[in-house]
Amino acid sequence: MFSRILCGNVRGVVPDIVAVEVDVQNGLPGFDMGGILAAEVRESKERVRVALKNSGLNPRPRRVTVNISPANMPKQGTGYDLAIAVGTLCAEDMFDSTSVNDMMIMGELSLDGSVRAVRGILPCVLEARRRGLKRCIIPSDNMPECRVVDGIDILGADSLKAVIDYLSGDYTALHKGEYVPYNSTAEAGYDDYSDVCGQEAAVRASLIAAAGMHNILYMGAPGSGKTMMARRIAGILPGLTEEESLEVTQIYSIAGLLDSSEGLITQPPYRSPHHTITTVGLIGGGSRLSPGEITLAGHGVLFLDELTEFRSATLDAMRQPLEDGEVVIVRNSGTYRFPARFMLVAAMNPCKCGFYPDRSRCTCTEAQILNYRARISRPLLDRFDMCVHVSPVRHEAITLNNNSRGRSDSGNVWRGHNCVMSSEDMRERVIQARQIQGQRGVLNSQLTAGELERYCGLGSEERELAGRIWDKMGLTARGYYRILRVARTIADLEGSSSVRCPHIGEAVAYRNG
Repeated sequence: MFSRILCGNVRGVVPDIVAVEVDVQNGLPGFDMGGILAAEVRESKERVRVALKNSGLNPRPRRVTVNISPANMPKQGTGYDLAIAVGTLCAEDMFDSTSVNDMMIMGELSLDGSVRAVRGILPCVLEARRRGLKRCIIPSDNMPECRVVDGIDILGADSLKAVIDYLSGDYTALHKGEYVPYNSTAEAGYDDYSDVCGQEAAVRASLIAAAGMHNILYMGAPGSGKTMMARRIAGILPGLTEEESLEVTQIYSIAGLLDSSEGLITQPPYRSPHHTITTVGLIGGGSRLSPGEITLAGHGVLFLDELTEFRSATLDAMRQPLEDGEVVIVRNSGTYRFPARFMLVAAMNPCKCGFYPDRSRCTCTEAQILNYRARISRPLLDRFDMCVHVSPVRHEAITLNNNSRGRSDSGNVWRGHNCVMSSEDMRERVIQARQIQGQRGVLNSQLTAGELERYCGLGSEERELAGRIWDKMGLTARGYYRILRVARTIADLEGSSSVRCPHIGEAVAYRNG
């Protein structure tokens, strides 16, 4: 007898629906599988055989042939186990074959017959809905990530026996998921910018970078607060939209990084890999075609601390994704695209000892300083919209923080006679600026040359200033447009419909660092 069960497959980050075809015939007992299968897929025949036995569903010893169609598509992962087991029993006429019509089945089988969670469930469920399927049977532990998917029945399975009972007519054997509308009110727990002492200018630069999703580089002496500010920047970003949340959650599901109890990711991701990371770990790819850190940071923050300690080749691999917003990986099996829309935040010391330009403390020679900075290529530096010099913190700033701290009605934090914005207040301003950008349909960091001409509204005085800046600084076209994008964000924060000379002047200051 022959059976055909639909199952999910993920290539890179692109889901697909494949057919698990099972044929059971009389003859010498055996279990053969065909197709381009990874080792864990080929091993599924042993898991299926033992799980069937331990579930009390012993089929007769017969010759079983399994093909996962299309056969020329590479398959990996353990999500085929449940579909193979159900297909085997269906081919043995243990339940009505019509009960699996318009249904996708995914899940890994333990040897005791229980169903375990697998990667990539959410994108496969969305693909099944797009193709018009009516039901999906998935592991119960994967149910939280699919609760915002409507238009398709999602059934959670704890064991193979429960799945067979359901297909045999006991519709109470599986848990039916309830649709939950998307809600992004939950906020991630980040430390507050009001804890930052004596760095008001750098905090404002962080606000501007977050408002326009601009890449920012902090440069300064050790202990000046570079890392402290960078780690707080994700906390002032707006929550993800439903579309962004689904995209990010699908990627984390594919990467196996999704908390089973968490469900959808509603806040911008924050990723901070160690400087020993490989190029594949940062960009993505490898033999298993896994998403890299730049993809996992999508719609959020990728923070590279101690930037000069990363390998130059690894950093330069980001240059094209930073421009294109995606990573294209070519293999013999095909071409794979990974999204890479993220905010790059980095921190570095100005020299090896970290104290340049304070010559009273810096022990580096000019050649050593140049060699140290040369670890970061000029084309990569050109892709930072903002470079901020972070000065050492004075003792008086810390004293004021400890002894004269209070909160104003607007949410700002007062230290002595100085007012410093809190993360809550900064986030409100970022949301207001993003709403203005939302009316244009694009973030300021992604504005094209034509859109800059349309939305910046430079007058004759502003054009003359921009021309002088171009000549004096020897800007590239990329650098010039990045200055205009930052200036547009500054104008948005001030509620200005057009970009003025003070906005351009401040943006140029951030370009110089």
